[in-house]
Amino acid sequence: MGKTTVAVNLAVALRMMNYKVLLLDGDTSNPTIGIALGMEEANIGYADLVSKKTKVDKLVSIHAASGVHVIPGTLHTKPFIPTAVQIKRLHDELAASGYDFVIIDSSPGYYTDYEFSFWDEGLVVATPDMTAITSCLRLERSFKKAKTKCELVLNMVRGRRYELREEEIEEAWGSKIAGSLPYDDSVNAAAAERIPVYISGKDSAFSRTIRVLAGKYAKGSSRNLRSILGFR
Repeated sequence: MGKTTVAVNLAVALRMMNYKVLLLDGDTSNPTIGIALGMEEANIGYADLVSKKTKVDKLVSIHAASGVHVIPGTLHTKPFIPTAVQIKRLHDELAASGYDFVIIDSSPGYYTDYEFSFWDEGLVVATPDMTAITSCLRLERSFKKAKTKCELVLNMVRGRRYELREEEIEEAWGSKIAGSLPYDDSVNAAAAERIPVYISGKDSAFSRTIRVLAGKYAKGSSRNLRSILGFR
């Protein structure tokens, strides 16, 4: 679905708008933010923050090209699901960390309802096909149960006739989608070089749309925002 690509580039876009941004890899099964940013040497991550009670400022690495603060995952960590107590402690520390935006790239698929309740907003990423959208509608129910706002972002949109149209998706979702990111070869080229496309191709079609999406979140934001970008 490209949720990590969206999370990384949204974080970079917000940082380049002069916001203080923390990007946290919360995918406990397959963390890839470090790889996407060329920061594979980082040997600390989400597990250290949640399980060992290590402070945020002790775990942060700075992505040199963008200035985004990053807490990457570690590939050697065994998959785990944080407890409600661990999530609450994490939320409290992030809320007091002084960041304008905290973006958490979660594990894909269904997670725990208690985690949803600690996010300010969820950003669900999906491709414009029936299988992906159906899964997202199931995921939306968990957000509603937790009384947490969530928005839908389409990714890798090619504009082909076999894809679901935006109007069809919005009718099923029940509201306007937050953004529609086009399929763009610049994204694949940037990924191969382990550079966010927002840096290597700032004027690409994908980057232009990410900039609009970042602007929506930046507009009127006067408090910290913990955002999770995930998909089912």
